[in-house]
This record gives sequence, structure tokens and C-alpha cells, in this order.
Amino acid sequence: HLNSIYEVAKFFKVIKTRDTSRIFIEKGLKIDSTNINFLQLKANDQYFGKEFEEAIITLRKLEELNFKSINTYEMYGMSYFNLEQIDSAEVYFKKALRLDRQNPKILYRLGTIEYQKENFKLAELYTLQAIMYSKPDLDKEYMLLGIMAKDELDFKKAVKFFDEAVKNNRNNVDALFQLAFASDYYYEDKKIALKHYEKFIERFESKSPNLTKYASERIKHIR
Repeated sequence: HLNSIYEVAKFFKVIKTRDTSRIFIEKGLKIDSTNINFLQLKANDQYFGKEFEEAIITLRKLEELNFKSINTYEMYGMSYFNLEQIDSAEVYFKKALRLDRQNPKILYRLGTIEYQKENFKLAELYTLQAIMYSKPDLDKEYMLLGIMAKDELDFKKAVKFFDEAVKNNRNNVDALFQLAFASDYYYEDKKIALKHYEKFIERFESKSPNLTKYASERIKHIR
């Protein structure tokens, strides 16, 4: 019942019943101490509870499991930043930046650190890049257009809109999956859909078990 425990832990987190959520997180980790989903939940809970030293310990476990994501590296960096260990914070913000070199939030964090270290030219560079790569959040609008096109079985248009949604917000889980799904229907060359499905698994495997299962089955079939 590990998946059920995970869903219950997430549910209590959503309704902000933190103590109950933590009980189920710990139950899950007692069953499987290296479960990435539960470790992410725990790190997130500790970070937003301002338990920064404890969050770093949990994030270190994720790092030892070779789990890499922008969100975890940002939490790592901000935990160190809040503990006034800015050199360590910088290390993890740079790791996050390697995963997404145009992430305005991470660029701003690095700009702030370089300003504190009095590296003013580098601080200016990071901050200007943060401004340059910032853009309005339009992925939800493109998602709606894509879904309407898909409902009308216009997969050519659906692919176009889902692609725009992904470009607008690379962290939109549903947008990347829908792009893969629409490409699967529209293109005769299944290598295009395969590329999107593989990217979805690489980036969001732990985010949605149901979508991951479908994507994995399609990857096997296409191959």
C-alpha cells in the first residue's frame, strides 16, 4: 500500500495539515527508506517549515540516490542561503542552472549571492540574464488551446499549441506529456513522439505515476 500512503501524505500536505502529512511521510520511509517520492515530500515539508538543516540532510539522501531536479537543487541552495552559508548555496544554484541555463529564478538567486560577495559585475550579468529570460506565464493558455484542438481531433494544431506550452514553461508536466501524446497521433514517424516520451520520463518520472506508466509502455511499443 506504499502508493496509497504516498497519496494520503500528499493529500494532507495539500490541505496544509502538516503534522498528519509528516506521519504518513515517515510511515512511507519506514517501509522504503530510499523512496524518492517520500524523500522529496519530506525535504519540501522541512524546507517550508524552515527546518533548513534537516532539509539539507534529506536533500543529501536524494543526491546520494543520484536524483537531480531544479526544485531540489533550489531548495538545497536556499536552505544553505538561509543558514548564511552562501558559498554552499552558490554550488547548488549552479547545479540547478546546469539543468536549465535560462531559469530566471535561479539566475536571480545567483545575482543576489554575487552581490553579497561584492562581485558586482557578475551580479549584474546574472541579474540582466534573469530579466532577459523572464517571460509571461502563458503555458496554461496554450494548454487550453491544445486541449480544444485535441478534442476536435485536429492533432496538427494540438502539437503546435502543446509545443508552445512546453517552450513557455519547461516544468509543465502535462504540457510535455500532451505534446508527446499528440505527436504520437499526428506524425507517421514515431521517432518524434518517442523523443518527447523519453524526455517526459527523464524529467518527470516521479511526478505522475499514471502518465509515466503510459509513456513507458508507448516507448517500449515504439522501440
